[in-house]
Amino acid sequence: MQCPMVWNDTARIDPRLIGDLLDEVDDPGLCTELIHLCRTVAEADAHVADGEALMLSTAFVHWHRRLSSPTGASRPSTRAA
Repeated sequence: MQCPMVWNDTARIDPRLIGDLLDEVDDPGLCTELIHLCRTVAEADAHVADGEALMLSTAFVHWHRRLSSPTGASRPSTRAA
């Protein structure tokens, strides 16, 4: 089974790393701005590649879950203290 964060066998990014990086942004306004900017970049060439769409949807779902939960955290952090 293929890792969900694999793009054309070119780059393999551990999903936990993506989650940890997305956890760094916890301001709802900044999350919204980043999604908008990333979408603009992804659509700049008039083609949204599978990897771009996957990253955008991953960020959107991650931040939506995290910011809409009562505690503000969707999962425990895996970052070292």
